[in-house]
Amino acid sequence: MIKNIILAPKPNIVFLMISSKDGMKFSLEISQKTDITYSHVLKLISKFHRHGLVSREKKGRKVLLNLTVKGKEVKDKLGKLHKQLNKIDQKNIKVK
Repeated sequence: MIKNIILAPKPNIVFLMISSKDGMKFSLEISQKTDITYSHVLKLISKFHRHGLVSREKKGRKVLLNLTVKGKEVKDKLGKLHKQLNKIDQKNIKVK
């Protein structure tokens, strides 16, 4: 299930890095910036690819990562979820 892949902390970070406007487009960059092992990043990207969220394009020895149409839809929904959760957090801070 996609929700099991995307909502866990590390997959969420990797997915958001791929999807950001000036996001990381190569696995090694993502690994270095997030302090997530390279092998784990590769495993996550394979899962994203299997679910149709990410496309891979070989650029020499590197593989360029991009979101598919389905991946962009998930990104939009994930962004809305993050905003809603932030609003809830802000309300909880004001209540205290």
